[in-house]
Amino acid sequence: MRAVAARLGVQPGALYRVCGSRDDLQHAALQRIAALHLGERSRAASTWQACLRAMADDMWACAVAHPESPMVIMTRPDAFTSALEYFTSLIQQLVDLGIPGGQQTAVFAADFIGDTTLATFIQMRAFHRPGSETGAVADEVLARMGDAPDVFGISSIGERGLLDSKIDFIIQGIEAGAH
Repeated sequence: MRAVAARLGVQPGALYRVCGSRDDLQHAALQRIAALHLGERSRAASTWQACLRAMADDMWACAVAHPESPMVIMTRPDAFTSALEYFTSLIQQLVDLGIPGGQQTAVFAADFIGDTTLATFIQMRAFHRPGSETGAVADEVLARMGDAPDVFGISSIGERGLLDSKIDFIIQGIEAGAH
């Protein structure tokens, strides 16, 4: 709280009058982040598949704009309540767009894709950070692999890692009846 107050240029006591605890401050920050970044792409989707892909894109853009938010979200069991209006609307939109299995599948898919997106962001952020000697951490990993085959495609991994392939896999599973 002291660091946030200092960054805002206010005394810690003033911040405590607005947010009584660190949890309250995180919740308020997550609400603001959700309001700024979630929904625009998914609301424009015309299929449930496009809606799920747009959700992942919205969440990724949110994480890029606020890189510490994925770790906070993944470690706070109540984090979803900060974006409850968005998720309620998204789930209804998925149902309205005909996602197989209705609301139960919509809830599962939103949760699964949300977790996958956040976890992939955290992994890729670590993977693409500067390394100790040879550039990016990815370069260090490749050096440690030596002559071993690059089975995970590390030499060509992009900023989003395998996120888009993971989302496609989830969608294809739902289309194939895994719901």
